[in-house]
Amino acid sequence: MINQSPSNLLRSLENELNGVISRQSIYDLPPLQQKLLTRMRRETNEVRLDLRDYESSETKPAQDKFAKEASKKLKNIGSILLTASTYNIFSAIDVALISAKIEQIIARIN
Repeated sequence: MINQSPSNLLRSLENELNGVISRQSIYDLPPLQQKLLTRMRRETNEVRLDLRDYESSETKPAQDKFAKEASKKLKNIGSILLTASTYNIFSAIDVALISAKIEQIIARIN
């Protein structure tokens, strides 16, 4: 796992998020919780694009720009995760595992 690309690490993170989210019907949740999960998915999609651009960048300044954007969005996902856990969407174990994956991606691109 040490030599995995940021994109592969993100794929693993997405699998974790989708695994938890798929255990419940998003449309049966209250609107606020639906909004949180929708925002989390949107942020994850945007991180995927940032990491694609990061990995294909030919210059260090361009890589730094995409790394900064991806890191910011990953931190947002972490915040959403904590908020969603207060509604029992994510368990404490899910939060710990997903947070560790987020930190691993951030460390890999910085």
